[in-house]
Amino acid sequence: MMGPKTLLLVSLLAVLVVASAVGQQGRMLLGPWTDVSESDYELQQGLTSAIHYYNNHGSNNDYYFKPSTIIRARRQVFQDKYRYIVDLEMIKTGCRKQDYSNPFTCDLQPERGERRQCHPEFFMSHGEVDIKDFICDP
Repeated sequence: MMGPKTLLLVSLLAVLVVASAVGQQGRMLLGPWTDVSESDYELQQGLTSAIHYYNNHGSNNDYYFKPSTIIRARRQVFQDKYRYIVDLEMIKTGCRKQDYSNPFTCDLQPERGERRQCHPEFFMSHGEVDIKDFICDP
């Protein structure tokens, strides 16, 4: 059983946690993480931008990579936008970057393609995508 001091301390901590998550206008700035369906329109829009970003800036490979499997996708309300973190498997395509401009038109090469576990993180707000990070395991 909690004593009065412990109860007061727990109550004060709870108030501080809630207060730190509430903005100046009294709205929540940070929501809980929720799983997102692979078919979610905003997820697909953000992933398309993230894949282009990775192929043009994050990978120095001569070939494009594209996703083969979305393992998990999560979304969180963050201020006035959504924050996404995705776990996915990427496979190297048969398309050389110098010959093609769009990795999504390329066929996967699962039998001989290099595989990478990747973790893009991006923000979506009113149709605009902001790539925060795109890390792939070696």
